[in-house]
Amino acid sequence: MRDAEDRSLHAVARRIGELKRSPDEAGARRFANELRKLDAQLFAPLSAGVHLPYDIDSRFNEPFFSVFVQGDASASRLNRLGAMVRFQSRDIFTAFLPRSALQALQRSPTIRFIELARPWFYDLNTAIPFTQINTLHAAPSPVNGTNVIVGVIDSPLDIYHPDFRTGNGQSRLLFLWDQTLIPQAGESGPPVAPALPGFMPRGGATYGVEYNQAEINAELDAFAPPDHPAYQIVRHQPQAPLIGFPISHLQGHGTFVTGCAAGNGLGGGGFVGGAPASTIIFVNPLPAASVQLAADSVAVLDACAYIFARAEQAGLPCVINLSASDNQGPHDGTTLGEQFLDGLLTVPGRAITLSAGNSTGSKSHAAGTVAQGETANLSLQYRNPTFSESHQSDDVEIWYDGHDRFSVTVTAPTVPPTVVGTIFPGESSHPIPVGGHGTTVAVSSILNDPRNGDNLISVIITVPDGQIIPAGDWTIALTGIKVVNGAFNAWVDRNNRGSSAWQPPFLQETQLTLGVPSTARRPVTVGNHDKTAPTPNLAPNSGLGPTRDGRIKPEIATIGTNVTAPSPRNMNAAPNRQPLYQSVSGTSFSAPIVAGACALLLQCRPDATWIDLKRDPH
Repeated sequence: MRDAEDRSLHAVARRIGELKRSPDEAGARRFANELRKLDAQLFAPLSAGVHLPYDIDSRFNEPFFSVFVQGDASASRLNRLGAMVRFQSRDIFTAFLPRSALQALQRSPTIRFIELARPWFYDLNTAIPFTQINTLHAAPSPVNGTNVIVGVIDSPLDIYHPDFRTGNGQSRLLFLWDQTLIPQAGESGPPVAPALPGFMPRGGATYGVEYNQAEINAELDAFAPPDHPAYQIVRHQPQAPLIGFPISHLQGHGTFVTGCAAGNGLGGGGFVGGAPASTIIFVNPLPAASVQLAADSVAVLDACAYIFARAEQAGLPCVINLSASDNQGPHDGTTLGEQFLDGLLTVPGRAITLSAGNSTGSKSHAAGTVAQGETANLSLQYRNPTFSESHQSDDVEIWYDGHDRFSVTVTAPTVPPTVVGTIFPGESSHPIPVGGHGTTVAVSSILNDPRNGDNLISVIITVPDGQIIPAGDWTIALTGIKVVNGAFNAWVDRNNRGSSAWQPPFLQETQLTLGVPSTARRPVTVGNHDKTAPTPNLAPNSGLGPTRDGRIKPEIATIGTNVTAPSPRNMNAAPNRQPLYQSVSGTSFSAPIVAGACALLLQCRPDATWIDLKRDPH
């Protein structure tokens, strides 16, 4: 009995502790050892999430999780149970959850669901004139975002860039919250209630470092190299992009996105963003463990709550742009993160724009039907990675109707083949070794997920550093035990994009290729098209709807291909080869242009709601 229990607990440890590798190898081992003590049924379903392998502000002396918690408990009740509540949107809380508090929350009748944080990946010269937004900027009474806050949550921003400063050199940033920094003397995170109403409840778990406009201006004014280098007062520093590398290799995503939404063109060349006179609030979110160019989804939504709270305190309407997503979840708007976003938009004068993602063409979505008593054999192909690469751990999610019952068998292309299953509805396997060298596969079949009532089959492949997923066609066989609907949708995570691909006949790339949270209900989801006139062409990789529950998404598309946007610089590096602007492509850059357009609408109607912004004027 003990051996079986240990194997089950080990499955939890491997799936959470190793799925996203820790940069601290010794710390990862300690974390995995402690996770072995956890209850294997703690999360239903057990999502492939992330933990934070470091203590962001010395609160914890044990491993902890970044989570959404849904339930009827109050913030104070959750804190008494051991969680550290960060924010609340309706019945959903964000929280830091120490390992020792997990079982207390599990036992509480007031807790309905715990959702682990996910890694969300960061998905203008002719762009703005093409949209004709520039005609509003040049109107007799300019509509340019004046008295509107544009919030951006992204990788570090170049606060020195001329596009984010006024004509007299002062910063356009009202606040900057860097969640990744540990406070030093004189620094602190954002205030909790009542100092900042509507943000963290009294006693909430603030973290990171917040800088106000005066501190940012002091940083800009003090810069006088070599005696007074940059980033001494405001320790928020971007990594300048490497010349000639594609956007996926850059650390400058936040600067590009902010420029598309709110750049004022003072860097020269006339490269103006959507709302050049707006006020900016910027947040650099916690990273998703060691996943590069990705953010902790729970921390991102903390940032949304923070920006809206600061905007409300300032008495100004606000639009937030979020250009980050992943492939996992039911794609029907019911993840706790998406419900959290919907809850934030119940207040007038607020808007959120989301990028549709760039998954079309990546062969990351499959769909089909299973008949009663029949078997559908899905094929997911992994190729050998190129020289110097290694596979990351991966996750497959298959969602189907809650009235149906499918069994599942997974066959890995090893010699001889490794077979996991048959796994029947409501069952889970412990991790099965595949291909040697520590790689494992674990399968869970979850019935009636409490978020939407549908069923989920999760296949998690865990790969140690330097190893690869066995190459070839992995077969996931779905057999209809009880079929009322029969339809299924499957997504493979973004961890191995380019070396993982669903195969025909179930490969489906003409619909449901949106990322998450772009399937949320109230935000505006934005696709990407090129500048071709008179009829623009949707970019081949722009995420496609509808949502899995049949809603039309994205609601709008605009230019996101080959747009020229502000580029970040390291002010302490040699000034040569650090351009002020670069050309970038993706829905990451179409979404902030629509955010700028929303800011113009909010300038004219400060009390507009999310419904008003989506309403067709015709």
